[in-house]
Amino acid sequence: MAPSTLAAQLAALRPAVAHGVNREGGGLKQRPSLLFSASEAADLDAEAVHSIGLSGLGELERHDPALHKFEKLLFSRSASSFRRESQSVEVLKVVDQSIKALLQAISPYFLLRPAHKVLEFLIRSYAVHEHNVDDLLACALPFHATPQFVRLVHLLTPAGRWLFLAGVKKTGSPLSKQVLAACSSSDPAVLQFTCAMARAPAAPRVAIALWVSNAVELL
Repeated sequence: MAPSTLAAQLAALRPAVAHGVNREGGGLKQRPSLLFSASEAADLDAEAVHSIGLSGLGELERHDPALHKFEKLLFSRSASSFRRESQSVEVLKVVDQSIKALLQAISPYFLLRPAHKVLEFLIRSYAVHEHNVDDLLACALPFHATPQFVRLVHLLTPAGRWLFLAGVKKTGSPLSKQVLAACSSSDPAVLQFTCAMARAPAAPRVAIALWVSNAVELL
């Protein structure tokens, strides 16, 4: 095989490897996942992930019965085949509002396995790790010093005010409160975000606790 041909094939392959593209024909079979490895997740069809997410939501309803409303809003059978590109602006607005509300509501339970099941479904069906990054991080940021937070960050492509999370993604080390405070000091957008989390309607206690902790570190 000519060197130029081989080089072209390798160049075509690299983006698929780097971004975890699901490509069965080329021997690569991967999907972003919070619960499973990328290859294990690729072996689960949409219906299986829907069942996982629905069971997680049901378990969380024991802690907060108000979560039941999201079964109809986000966990219908049709959600398994949801495609953003085929939805109207109005539909996407309603969906994103529902996702934001759900992520805020499950934030206190972020460290629990049932919450991870719900997130797995949201990642697969709605690609929240790409389209709802702020809301996803508002859910998880109160637990920034945990391995679960690190696992979630690995699914993201940090940019903008979240660029500092690239270090977490690269090293696999939890984000300390000192580092978060330093980032808040150097970038007002990060500080404003944590403040907005605490001031949001129905803000969970963990969001308020995060803001207080961050404010103390900044003193």
